[in-house]
Amino acid sequence: MSTYLPTLKQLQYLVALHEHGHFGRAADASFVSQSTLSAGIRELESLLGVTLVERSRRVVRFTALGNQVVDKAHRILREAEELADLVQAAGKPLDCTVPAPPLPPPPAPRTARPRTAAARGNQPRRGRIAPARPRRLRAARAALHHRRGGKGAYRA
Repeated sequence: MSTYLPTLKQLQYLVALHEHGHFGRAADASFVSQSTLSAGIRELESLLGVTLVERSRRVVRFTALGNQVVDKAHRILREAEELADLVQAAGKPLDCTVPAPPLPPPPAPRTARPRTAAARGNQPRRGRIAPARPRRLRAARAALHHRRGGKGAYRA
């Protein structure tokens, strides 16, 4: 058994050449240049150590062994496609739907604050009128203001 095995690409080139019988048409069908196809088949032949294709100016002829290799290449490529299909089918997610979890209940409605003074129980609004400052605090602030060079007296 040889150390190196033919690649699927080389086998595809060989099968395309057998189907089309012409290097240019086989290269077009394989979406490669003619030189790439020819080099791939030449590499396959050197890897196997045999001549698979007899080349001439006008005609491409397959040897008897070349025809056997083409038949085997057809089977190998078909098996490779089946393998790819098997793996792709196994990788797809199952075709089922999972029910969504139930939503939590909505929060309880907030009660609005009463807007009128009668509804508040005649309580003064917060934040509108500044609370009265104790006398000591006012005197201390006035003295501090005066010491810092403030103009005029501190008015609370």
